This record gives sequence, structure tokens and C-alpha cells, in this order.
Amino acid sequence: HLNHISKHFRDKEMRSSAPKACKSCHLPDEDGFKMSLKSFEDNCGACHGGQVEGVGRATAKGLPVFNVPGLDVATLSERNIAIGEWPEDADEEITPFMEFLLAGDGDYMAIRKALSGLDLLDLADASPEQLAAVESFAWRVKELIFDVAVEGMPALMTRLEKILGKPLSTQELTHLSGLLPVDTMRMAAHQWVPDLYREVANYRQGSGEKGPSSAGNDSGDKGGDKDGGLLTDEKGGDGLLTDEKGGDGLLTDEKGGDGLLTDEKEGKSAKSGEPATAPEDFRDEPENLATGEDWSMAGGWYRDEFTLRYRPTGHADRFLRAWLDVTGQAAPLSREVTTRQIFESLASDKSPGLCTKCHSIDTDTDGRLSVNWQGARLAPGEHPFTVFSHTSHFSLPDDKGCLTCHTFNKGAKYLDSFKDRNPATFASNFEQIPRQLCAGCHTAAEAGESCLTCHNYHIGKIIPALSSTLEMMSVPGAP
Repeated sequence: HLNHISKHFRDKEMRSSAPKACKSCHLPDEDGFKMSLKSFEDNCGACHGGQVEGVGRATAKGLPVFNVPGLDVATLSERNIAIGEWPEDADEEITPFMEFLLAGDGDYMAIRKALSGLDLLDLADASPEQLAAVESFAWRVKELIFDVAVEGMPALMTRLEKILGKPLSTQELTHLSGLLPVDTMRMAAHQWVPDLYREVANYRQGSGEKGPSSAGNDSGDKGGDKDGGLLTDEKGGDGLLTDEKGGDGLLTDEKGGDGLLTDEKEGKSAKSGEPATAPEDFRDEPENLATGEDWSMAGGWYRDEFTLRYRPTGHADRFLRAWLDVTGQAAPLSREVTTRQIFESLASDKSPGLCTKCHSIDTDTDGRLSVNWQGARLAPGEHPFTVFSHTSHFSLPDDKGCLTCHTFNKGAKYLDSFKDRNPATFASNFEQIPRQLCAGCHTAAEAGESCLTCHNYHIGKIIPALSSTLEMMSVPGAP
């Protein structure tokens, strides 16, 4: 409150969208007692909506979820480490999400321990044991990408349930997967490692690559290997889009060059009668083609070189919330390192979405982490000792309004009180309301001074007695 009122709301650029009074953000609840917050869109969206969506963000606007991590493919090739194809331009570390999904593999944590402290982009001085661990690491990465590309959501569900130790509902899988489109994953897999399907199949059959034959192939965004790949056959450039003999197939007719996209004579367009080949200017890729990040401005998945990223859809993004919740609650489990890695990356003040800029984190008694998605509120049936009706006092404050009772504590270390994630540590923006302020009106002659005016007689959690329908039916004479 103090920073917003004394600094942000006075900023010239923010003044037009700043609230004009406390009631711009706060309204009394149905009983008129507690003051509740309006929605994010009403209160915060004008200033913070763009931040949540990544507008103006200098770094990537999407979270890195799947990627091909960087490896020193030159050294691996020299040392005959068999990893198959690997893009030599990849230079990022493996994402926390992939670490989490791989943690369920029996030997993965041992592999990561063997690679601890090793620079995977400089393996010149790596020991034979470390190089063997790098080889295993590379194949685990390929197997994960293969499984998700081939099996889709069932593969993700299997890995998640194994790590979390519980079954997932369809809704939970929906949120945790971000509804990753099948074509997005498969196209990324093909661009990164064009021969992935054959390589992993051979590796799992025990006939894995005998050497790094294609290691260092910079597949990147160039569309596949030299022999064709998914869209061509294994022998010479003709496959799914062409026939078995040489150049004529789905897009051409049986005789030689004209087919689905052309009519039967002279290569004319079957619809317009114009030449089937586009003018030279239209065959080139436009210079202003939108990037994946710009295309996904409303949120969703996009490929950024050797990484698949998820861009938040805005405030209350289901993907971000689901992962913060599931990794926070799974933190004390045996795979705490990988779960904490995701949680802390999402809770970072540099993470896309900026969830914890406003939502605090509490550590539970068992070590689990909970994000406070909503403000403090009484549990059903909870009766506090002190009660106060805001609605009945609205006509009383002077020209200071709410500040008549709520005065700022300018020396409070408000933000610092959240750093230890201890819910018992709190420094309010406001001073405690002095009892003398209430006593000015609450006298026997004016507003009354009965204890029960401000205090509940029965305190604690009080659950109303509910009749059991089974017991009612057993009562003699009951209808």
C-alpha cells in the first residue's frame, strides 16, 4: 500500500490509470464486515497486465520447457562417444521441466550426479567415466523427446504419475501439459534430430549408434537431414509426398508432375487456370514473417531454435499455477532437487508470468510450499474474537477517509517479511488501530459500549449441527 500510494500512483505515466480512492480496489463483502479485493483486471491489469504477458520484456517471453541441451559434439566425435545426431549449435542447459520428467528414470539422478560440475560445452578434459555419463545423458534426453513426440499425453501422464506418486485427473493433465499440440512437438523433434525415430528405436533394441556418425549435424531450423527424413524415403529423397519410383506422388498425378494441386493438362491450376508455380516473389519467405514468440502473443507454445517455450496466456495462467502447486507440494519427496528446481525457477522475479511478484509463498510445517493465490480469509465456521462492520462505519470517517483509522507504518519492513516464507513473520503497512479511536464513539451515551458489540462470545471453529437424513428416516412417525 505504502509504495503504491506514495510512489507509483503519483507517477505521471501511471496517474491516469491509478485508483482515486480505497473503494476503487476494495469493497465490503456480503456481510459488510471484511473488505474484499476486486479482480486483477479491475485493480491491477492496467499497470501489471502487460508485465504478466511479457510485453516489453527484454528476455524470452516464454518459459523453456523442452529443449536439446548443448553438448561439446566435436570432442564427443573425436572420442567416439555414440550419441547419434545432435545439433552442434545448441548451447543451453537442460530445462528444469525436462530434469523433472527424467527424474523418474531409474539411473538419471546417478547420471546427473556424475555430470555435476562438468561443463557440457567443453568436454576436452572429461574423464572416460564422465564421457560415458554424457552419452547416457544424451540418450535419456532423446528418449524423452521421442516418447512425447510418439505417444503424446499418455507418455507425459506416465512420467508425471511416476514422479508424483499419485494418479492424475484429466483436468490436472490438461493444466500440467498446457495442451501441447502434437504437431508442435513432432515438428520440433524432426527439426532438432531428423533421424530421431530410427535412432531411438535402434538404441532400445540394443543396436544403438556405433559412433557419433551424425553428431554435430546442425539440423536447427533448416528442415531435416540431407537424405530427406520424415517427408522422403530412406533411399533417395522421395517418400510421403512422392511416389515410390521417383518424383510423382501425393502432390502429382501418376504420369509425371501434375496431380492434386494441378489439372491434367499443361500444369495449370485446376481452379484458376493459372500456372501452378507461384511467381518468384511469392516463393521466397517474407522478410516480416512473425516469430514464434510474436505469433504466441496471446499465450501458448512456440519453438525458439532448440527450445520449446510456453508463453503465459495472461493472469491466472493455468500452466504456471499448476506447476507451482504440484512442485511446491511435492518438494519434500525423494526427488526434491528437481521439484525445487522448477518451483524456484517459476517463483523467480525473472520468470515469465511474474506470479510471485504479488502472490506470497508459505512453508508448511512438513516442508511443503504453498502459493497464496487468494488473500487471507476466514475458513467456513471460523469465529474470530474481534468483529467489525465496515459498512456501518462508512458514513463516519472525516476527510481522511479510510486513513482515519488505517494510518501508515512508514518504518515497516513489509516486503522483507515475506523473504523467509514463514507465515508467522509479517510486518504490516499499517499501524495497529488504537482502542482510544474506537472509544471516542463507543460510549454508553452514543454508540454503546457492550463487549459483544465488537467481540464474539463463542470463538474458534463452530460447525452448525446438521441433521442426518438417515437418522430422520429412522424416527417413528417421520414421513
